[in-house]
Amino acid sequence: MSCWEWLNLSADRYREPVQPPSICGLIYAGQRHMLSGPPESTKTLVAAIISLTAQRQGELVAHIDLEMGAHRTRALLEDLGATHDELRELQYTEPAGPPSPRDIEYVIGNGLSLAVIDAAAGAYGVSGLDDHARKDVEQFAQKWIEPLYRGEVATLLIDHVTKSTDTRGKWAIGSERKAGQVDVHLGLEVVGKQLTRGGSTLVKVRVHKDRSGWLPRPYAAQLELRSDPDTHRITWEWRTPDQDETGDTWRPTGLMQKVSQFLARQTEPVSRNTVERSIGGTAQYVRRRWTSSCSSATSR
Repeated sequence: MSCWEWLNLSADRYREPVQPPSICGLIYAGQRHMLSGPPESTKTLVAAIISLTAQRQGELVAHIDLEMGAHRTRALLEDLGATHDELRELQYTEPAGPPSPRDIEYVIGNGLSLAVIDAAAGAYGVSGLDDHARKDVEQFAQKWIEPLYRGEVATLLIDHVTKSTDTRGKWAIGSERKAGQVDVHLGLEVVGKQLTRGGSTLVKVRVHKDRSGWLPRPYAAQLELRSDPDTHRITWEWRTPDQDETGDTWRPTGLMQKVSQFLARQTEPVSRNTVERSIGGTAQYVRRRWTSSCSSATSR
């Protein structure tokens, strides 16, 4: 007996086109996403921003945590400004094994639209699978991802990359089949220093894969993160990257304009530190623009 199901692609159910990303300009409804990056590249933080944004858009979100733990996850979300109601509405679990059919039914049956899995290494571990083995990678997708995909639940799987920058390439650590099983693969690249209490950083979101083609390449967005030195409250701002035709130039033009306008209002010379304190933003870009503005003034 054949187990193949033959489909009629002219049917109306297959006619609806894929819509643009609906969450943070990065996450497609019902699609399979991977978010990868080296250690301390803000993967969990970015995923938390995405899930919190989804909640504020009226979506129901599941956070499947195999890495951070409940206390640190709550602290991170509170640093991002999550309210008590938002924490209560988040469907949070620390699984000791792969999802059962009942677990999948809970997610789909309760109308959840996004499931964040943090992170792949832990999910493979509790499943008794090796993410370097192609067969195990296929089994992982069948247990964790495909049932939710069939239920039209978007998934965001956090993964790591190899430590060596020479051999890293664009793939997540382990079998190359990982990237083949997702619709979207985003990579995070921190510009300058990692985020610390009272500090700021800039994160570039590189598009490694996008089957639907709505995301700009090579970078889909830039994310500026700022931490308050007293409360550690983290604020963020998504920006559209300004790239040259090769995608190699990363110019925060909004920040450049602020620096230029600030300098134009000064009647006396000001120090670089004064500009940084007055403008805000990622320090290295403020310094770059301050230097170029002073050089331009000198040349005139």
